[in-house]
Amino acid sequence: MPILPNIDEIKNLLANAQEILVLTHDNPNQDSLGASLALFLAISASGKRTKVACPAPLTVKFGNLVGIDKISQNLPSRNFIISLDYVEGAVEKVSYNISDDKFNLVIEPKVGAPAFSPEKIHYSQDNANPDLIFVLDSANLEHLGKFYQDEKDLYSKVTTINIDYHPNNSYFGKFNLVDTTASSVSEITTFLLRDLGFALTEDVATNLLTGITFATNNFGASASPGAFETAAICLKAGGKRLGAVSKKETVDQEAPADWLQPKIFKSGSSLSSKDETTLL
Repeated sequence: MPILPNIDEIKNLLANAQEILVLTHDNPNQDSLGASLALFLAISASGKRTKVACPAPLTVKFGNLVGIDKISQNLPSRNFIISLDYVEGAVEKVSYNISDDKFNLVIEPKVGAPAFSPEKIHYSQDNANPDLIFVLDSANLEHLGKFYQDEKDLYSKVTTINIDYHPNNSYFGKFNLVDTTASSVSEITTFLLRDLGFALTEDVATNLLTGITFATNNFGASASPGAFETAAICLKAGGKRLGAVSKKETVDQEAPADWLQPKIFKSGSSLSSKDETTLL
């Protein structure tokens, strides 16, 4: 596969980014989560502060993905926190007012309690705003569910990189790495990490291989040529095939009504009918 477009610009963005956010869609699967975790692990290993998030609660079926416990169900908070050294019962009342374009937090101590002073005040930010966002396996921003509904302005304010293979993608990103000839987002992510110069560790390669295996139904008819190429790259990097759940296995099938009844299995035509066996 040729080098992906805009790689030099993306390299510069990564080099200058302080906070990076990796997102995937509601109702995720092994491909979307495998690619997201692979990207998160690779960027984090480079020393960048990175967070990976998915709006949906995750189930045990994703337990074969490396780092699944790192996926948050919430976007980074933008809360600014004012902390005050506190002694139980020292505060009578807390109020606020706005005057001359200033927000004034008023803390009234109880009678007889020690007075508060500036050296007892501390400031912090819950989490800094991201300055680079990767969105994986999402045809549009609405597929991010609450991540989009709660923060609609975020994606226009922060440089967003859209990584997807679906033909109905709306090209919502500042940079759109959309390849409709690919059979998985893990496939595109493998080439992205290669072009960005990230080393594929065993964990990163395993997650990518799991995603590709799932999306192609274990390299069935839907597998693109790139799927086999990226699978080879991942295997050479030490990736493990951990038995990813296939798309077919995710569909619940109703058991036949007679599945508890005795079955009669007939032998091949070379044997006589007396060789029939009943299994109880």
